[in-house]
Amino acid sequence: MRSMWTTTVAAVVGLVLAPSLATADDVSEQLRLLQERLASMEDRLQATQDQLEDANGTLEAAGIGEERSAVSRLASFLEKTDFGGWAAASYSWNFNDPGQARNANTGAFSHAFHAQHNSIQFDEFALSIGQEATEESRGGFQFDILFGETANLMTTGNNDFGFNGTGASSLWVGQAYVEYLSPIGGVKVTAGKFFTHIGYEVVGAPLNANINRGFTWGLLQPISHTGIKFEGGCGDCGMWWLLGVANGFQERQPDNDARKDLLFGFGKDGEKTDVAINGSFGWDAESFRNLGLGTSQGGTLADWNPVTRAPHGDTQLVLDLIIEHQLSDASLVWLNVTSRQYFDHDQDPEPFLVGLNVGGRTQLNDRVAVATRFEWLRGDDDGTNDVFDARFPSLNSDCQATNGAFGCSSSGSPGASQFDVFGVTGTLDVALVDNLSFRTEFSWETIRTDGSSDRQLPRDNPGSHKAAKSQVIGTAQMIYEF
Repeated sequence: MRSMWTTTVAAVVGLVLAPSLATADDVSEQLRLLQERLASMEDRLQATQDQLEDANGTLEAAGIGEERSAVSRLASFLEKTDFGGWAAASYSWNFNDPGQARNANTGAFSHAFHAQHNSIQFDEFALSIGQEATEESRGGFQFDILFGETANLMTTGNNDFGFNGTGASSLWVGQAYVEYLSPIGGVKVTAGKFFTHIGYEVVGAPLNANINRGFTWGLLQPISHTGIKFEGGCGDCGMWWLLGVANGFQERQPDNDARKDLLFGFGKDGEKTDVAINGSFGWDAESFRNLGLGTSQGGTLADWNPVTRAPHGDTQLVLDLIIEHQLSDASLVWLNVTSRQYFDHDQDPEPFLVGLNVGGRTQLNDRVAVATRFEWLRGDDDGTNDVFDARFPSLNSDCQATNGAFGCSSSGSPGASQFDVFGVTGTLDVALVDNLSFRTEFSWETIRTDGSSDRQLPRDNPGSHKAAKSQVIGTAQMIYEF
């Protein structure tokens, strides 16, 4: 091959030079010199190649080649991974000016993440890391953590993915799962801990139209599940479905028995309107009952936690309807209705709660948006306080904590068997600079009961069980997203 290539080049050069050469001897001499030069160049190239191979061998022997390979794999991983998050801080004021600040804002089962009156707090630092499973890469994962007061609330009394700290030093793992996109029907399989599919509002601060989550979120809807779920649908028609099983209904309910909760959902995503019907049914239900353990608070987390109490066979069904409609490129409205039926084998009538959350958001210009929300919730059981306390045990929204919280008589026992809660919220959202926004919000809430009094909310009377019929709470928040 070397001889043929050399001869060919020499022939071409000879043809080019032929017209300018005087004799055949001159042509032969030129060809000979050219062949020698080409042969010398090829020898030098071969020597260089040999030196490179020797150098690579030396690097691999020293382990440097493997390090370069590891760095390359890390770079590829980071390129495929999505990173995001935010940091948020806030201030809250209850215009009833309660006699004590502790949990004064939670009397209407709302403001769980901004429970303290006249208080500045660091809400949350959130970090999200994940790779979504796609047709090009069918394996994926997601990992979300929160640090701050939100995490402190979520981890108090929690033995599942919670790292208890003091105040804002807690760390909460919101999601930690792996997923697989099957080539058969495009079904996605998710296993681990994942946020619930039930409800319109979520934990993350910037992911909601309002600063505070409402009492529909606070009482009726789960936060996350640990289990496995299957999702599928047809992309062209917009229809989708979800089926799964979870260890329990609630965030901090461990799995201490062989029973599981069934998760389900289906819906349609349209060009302007999305509709979803979701729910869960299972045996690991929170207690709606006053546990009657001889304390004015109606018990603590340990009193209802399935770890310390034998399974009693009670079940519950949660149904949830979500409709979101895009009015224009700048405006949308939503409707969220949730019901929670508790089938208590030891109680008649069986407790039932239903809530309505309807609202909207409008982008006025590039930097300013407004959002409104109206809520109504009805319950027919006198132990609802225990549900809220069990879900957020650090709030302990009882008579002593709020100087007259919902449903409290002078003895500390619930004083109403049926109640209605109403709330109206307005939020102003201003983008100060890129990635940094300021939000301010006012919410009005009132409670009506069939008990002895509608005065169930805290006011400025420390040491007394007198209370107010309604409350107005103002909240300001700054959020930086990255």
